[in-house]
Amino acid sequence: MNLRRNIIRIFSANFINLISSIVIGFIVPAILSIETYSYVKMYSFYITYVGVLHLGFIDGLYIKYGGKSIEEINKGELKGEHNVLLISQLFITLIIVIISIICKDMILFLTAISIIPINILSFFNLLFQATGEFKKYSLNLYLYTFLYLAFNVLLAIVFKVDSYLHYCIITIIANLIVVIFLEVKFYDKEVKAVYNRKFINNIKVGFFILLGNLSVLMFYAIDRWFIKIFFSTIDFGYYSFALSLLNIINILVNSISITLFNHLSKNENINEIKKMKNYFLLLGGIASAAYFVLAAIISIFIPKYNPALNIISISFSAYPYMIIINALYVNLYKVRKKESYYAKIVAKMVVLSAVYNAISMIIYRNMISIAIATTISFITWYYYSMKDFDYLKCEKRETIYLFSILVGFLVTSNFLSWHNGFVVYIILYSVLIFTLYRLEVNECIKYIKNSIYGIRRMICKTE
Repeated sequence: MNLRRNIIRIFSANFINLISSIVIGFIVPAILSIETYSYVKMYSFYITYVGVLHLGFIDGLYIKYGGKSIEEINKGELKGEHNVLLISQLFITLIIVIISIICKDMILFLTAISIIPINILSFFNLLFQATGEFKKYSLNLYLYTFLYLAFNVLLAIVFKVDSYLHYCIITIIANLIVVIFLEVKFYDKEVKAVYNRKFINNIKVGFFILLGNLSVLMFYAIDRWFIKIFFSTIDFGYYSFALSLLNIINILVNSISITLFNHLSKNENINEIKKMKNYFLLLGGIASAAYFVLAAIISIFIPKYNPALNIISISFSAYPYMIIINALYVNLYKVRKKESYYAKIVAKMVVLSAVYNAISMIIYRNMISIAIATTISFITWYYYSMKDFDYLKCEKRETIYLFSILVGFLVTSNFLSWHNGFVVYIILYSVLIFTLYRLEVNECIKYIKNSIYGIRRMICKTE
């Protein structure tokens, strides 16, 4: 029940984040010129690598406290770890600020002053995730989402600002406000910070997780590096817009991944995980259908981004594979404390992805081929990691389902109008799940009915 409750709690917080992302994802590109939007996305791209600068310290804490309750943690030691992180990030910030001033690079300067708010917020968020404090984590997400949405709406709709600088600054401000809120709650003058050599272990353990996470970032971003290097700024804007829509749906999918680490740290139940995998496959198939809704919005309201639709359609086909990788494979590697092995696996996938993208560039040299190479990379990782989890190996029905969904989605999204494609895809999806996963579908329907019944009972009691 705790897992379900936590998933629902994170899912609801991420649903609000989803609404915010949809509003921002469509309004901001509609208001900004494509070139300005490209610079905003370039800043967003750069700050994804800010987490590397804590050298795995936070990831070490995540592994150290995974599965523990907040009451079991030594408060003095945690305060010392917090202070060490803060001081180290301040030092790194000053170095990169100086470099950005010498190079006269405004995007790098904005990235530099984003380091402290982003990494301190990560410290708190990963602490809450590791210890199962999902109510606090959800509150952080609610606060940041509200601030970020409000600031973007003010700039785009009220003031109609067409300057990348303003949109980058409000990201920093939103993160900073949440961090100040958390720091005030965290600070306790009665708790004295404890410093010891154990802190080095956080980096020793976390460094391999960091390498793995950095490789994951590279894996997800290598296509954008190819676009940035070999294509124009406008092309980068189109491609980034396509991936921003992919990330909108990822917000909800990641709700599950976030809660699973704490749960799996306590018990790696094979039968439960096998069931989870089947549910995730069904979820991945329906997540791909979101493409048709987004295609409708783009076609009707912001047709200037129509060139991105082919890229989006290919990227969305990877959802069934992405969700298993993110929610199960990555978490299981961490739970089993195979930090160095995890880093090696992801590094291999990055190299393979780079090879796929390089081949696509040499042969075709267009953005669609890059998107295809990236999707093939996800499929490769999906099958490659199965060897590490014997009980998750492919069943016959899984092979039929994945092949049919992949081909069916690519055909309906690329060769039919968005409305006809949606109808045909949903019919295909329904036939597949009721034929191949009838038991899982019935269990999902039963759970939804029970949840609705429970909500009704709660409403009746309050009345």
